[in-house]
Amino acid sequence: MPTGLQDVSNGRLRKVTDLKNGLHPVRLVVANPINNYDIEATIGKYTHFGDTYAGEKGKLTLDYWVLTYNVGKAKKTVWRKRERLLKSFEHWFGPILFMRTVTN
Repeated sequence: MPTGLQDVSNGRLRKVTDLKNGLHPVRLVVANPINNYDIEATIGKYTHFGDTYAGEKGKLTLDYWVLTYNVGKAKKTVWRKRERLLKSFEHWFGPILFMRTVTN
């Protein structure tokens, strides 16, 4: 990916390599099974913000990648609705495990 842009895709970011030609390949890892039609890759000028959520089976990491010009709107919307949404998912579908924070 070119300098100044971010790749927002499925998985956890494991490595970014800086090449001399200005490109930065990224390595993402998906630990749980995923349908190949659910794979997403977008490149643009994104801003990252995150948080944690106290899930039924432990702490979960929450990562949000938002187009830079929408950060203010996104923070207002996401922060207001995230806890209610995740609580309802866990109530109806069971504990969320795929976003679990890795601790040593």
